[in-house]
Amino acid sequence: MKKKITAITILLCLTLICAQSMKAQVKFGVKGGVTLSQLSLDHDDLITLNSRAGFFIGPTARLALPLGGLGIEAAALYEQRNVAHETHGIMDIPLFTTTIKQQQISIPLHLRYDIELNERMGLYGYAGPQIGFNVGKNIGLDYGEWSPANVNYSVNIGIGASYRHLQVFAGYSIGCGKTGEIFLIRPDLLIGKGRISAWQFGIGYEL
Repeated sequence: MKKKITAITILLCLTLICAQSMKAQVKFGVKGGVTLSQLSLDHDDLITLNSRAGFFIGPTARLALPLGGLGIEAAALYEQRNVAHETHGIMDIPLFTTTIKQQQISIPLHLRYDIELNERMGLYGYAGPQIGFNVGKNIGLDYGEWSPANVNYSVNIGIGASYRHLQVFAGYSIGCGKTGEIFLIRPDLLIGKGRISAWQFGIGYEL
């Protein structure tokens, strides 16, 4: 009986130690920043597309793995990517300009590698997939409308630097597949598909 009690006590102690260790390895935080987006269309006659500043913000979580500086980083971000859509007429005269907005809840999942320079400073790189869920509306154009996809996918890659709890980073989000479609208003006819990619520059804070 005493052996069983001792064994159970040791097991409980090990469980508590593992739980505390896991808790120490998970870091929560928040990050935000600006985006510069690029839209590529499968038709671009008489159209100019220019980057416009957007933004992103949301909570983050990072789990350190027992493999050197490797870790897994996830986030839930509200993100808005903007692109100026300008239609040209005869002699390249601008006729109509509007901003195409991609408003979404983005969930990136990155594999991250950290290099400690000293006790306070470090460098890191990250890469991984991202899924985005549309929360925006259709955008009217002079000849139709831009209809964002309900779900879109990206691949992110970037680098960053940390100082204590603060982080700064820069990366590129590569759009995969269809981000949205352009329809004629009358009739409701699909005339093109587009894909949005974006540069991301931001700061973060981890607890």
